[in-house]
Amino acid sequence: MKRKTRLKTILCFLLAVLLVQGAFSLFCTTEMLEKLLPLCFSAIGERVTPNDNSYTEYYDIRRSSSGADVIAVGIDFSCAESYTLMTDLIVSIKHTTDVGTVLFDTDEGQDMIVKILSSSAGYERGSYIEQLRRDTEYSDAFYSFLAALGELNDKYPPQRRLSCRVVDLPARSDEEASAAARASALYEAAQKAAAGTGRAVFVIADTADMDDGSPLRAESEELFPLLCLYRSAYIGDETSICVVDRSRLSFFDRMYSAASTHSTGVRMTPHYSEEHLTAYFFVIRNPSYVQHTPCDGEDE
Repeated sequence: MKRKTRLKTILCFLLAVLLVQGAFSLFCTTEMLEKLLPLCFSAIGERVTPNDNSYTEYYDIRRSSSGADVIAVGIDFSCAESYTLMTDLIVSIKHTTDVGTVLFDTDEGQDMIVKILSSSAGYERGSYIEQLRRDTEYSDAFYSFLAALGELNDKYPPQRRLSCRVVDLPARSDEEASAAARASALYEAAQKAAAGTGRAVFVIADTADMDDGSPLRAESEELFPLLCLYRSAYIGDETSICVVDRSRLSFFDRMYSAASTHSTGVRMTPHYSEEHLTAYFFVIRNPSYVQHTPCDGEDE
């Protein structure tokens, strides 16, 4: 009787091991974990509510970026929420870091953007924005963002105001090569501006400019990078923004490393999150994509 019981226990144990191993092989693959990653973001992210005059959700970012010469954020320039977030983030960071210059990854109208930020008269600024709208095809949200930065500048004393500088950027002819070249040009311009003014520089770059290996992603005491990720949710159509602390993905990294080791026999180094994400990053769920609306008299 005891022998049968022992045999039954061994068989149950082996069956449980096979079930666990089968479940791991089925669900804990690197491909499956990557698909589940957005759920992790939702679980550990902190909701950001722009324009609520509360910046507690940025506390860790403000603390970590304090003292950095360059703060670089990679965004999708066609997403309206990117600009709402950037306005809120700049206001928050300026509480602890003296940001003096904003650099944009833009090709056209840079001189006019400089005028918009340097203008102290509302009607004059509005005229510049309309001129920029006629001469360029940026999104409506971008023009509104420039107006918001100009209005923000009106609230600061002269020594705290933001300025913008023209950056000579390589053309986008070869997408991959130009992204690296544009990132280098932006980083060099930011370093030069920071050294010349003694104030921090806020770089608003395209997400492609901040791929792994980009100088804008090289985390250091001098550079603090941030990424914006964009996700379309299958459940619900509400647009939301959250900030995520990469260090809270340690469990996911362990699972991913185990899955990688199981399938390839090679342990992944560095961790998945370190390779693909910045120390802090934003996730915009169900983003709103915007287009250019011509002015009166402008060709459609």
